[in-house]
Amino acid sequence: MEDNEDAQAMFEELQKTTAQHFKSFQVSVAGAANTLWVGDTLLISSTLAGDLEPQFKQLAGEVVPVDISEFHKADGGLTCLSLIFEL
Repeated sequence: MEDNEDAQAMFEELQKTTAQHFKSFQVSVAGAANTLWVGDTLLISSTLAGDLEPQFKQLAGEVVPVDISEFHKADGGLTCLSLIFEL
């Protein structure tokens, strides 16, 4: 459980030191952290959609499965394929 304590401490530090508000939730599927929020839409890998989509539908306005199976072969995911722009 030490990992959970470390993660919680990091989350609390993020909340204190940033102007952003972060939400925390727990899902039971490995790879769930490799999702991408865009506004109220959540992009998830289509390989995980069957397990994750029902859990995430409660949190996001829309859940969009994206086929990135070829990137998975090279250990890629949505977060490492993304660029963040501040408008």
